[in-house]
Amino acid sequence: SVIENHITSFSTLPRIKELEPSSMFAHAFQKEKHKVMAKKQDLNKEDSLAFKIATHIPLKAGVGSFHYNDYNNSGYSEPSYLHEYSSSYSLPRRYIMDNVGYDIRLAQFRCVKKDTV
Repeated sequence: SVIENHITSFSTLPRIKELEPSSMFAHAFQKEKHKVMAKKQDLNKEDSLAFKIATHIPLKAGVGSFHYNDYNNSGYSEPSYLHEYSSSYSLPRRYIMDNVGYDIRLAQFRCVKKDTV
């Protein structure tokens, strides 16, 4: 179909360096994305029941944590080792290349009537 041909043309045609975003733009985009993710994490921490009940104690160094169990005098717990955690999201290619045109196109899609298509 036409859509499949259009999508496969992105992988079959050679990439043109002039059409790629500049490294400065890509770096600025990654920096803004990091700011947004950090702000969302802070908002989620405020709404979290665990953070409302317990005190947040950041680990300064190390690869694990443990606690002292005072309830049944069993002493220190086994160490709980830390694991990496990350999350990401992707944006459409058109939004990165031409975000104004992308927003205009989305507005046109929202305003279109069902019977006129």
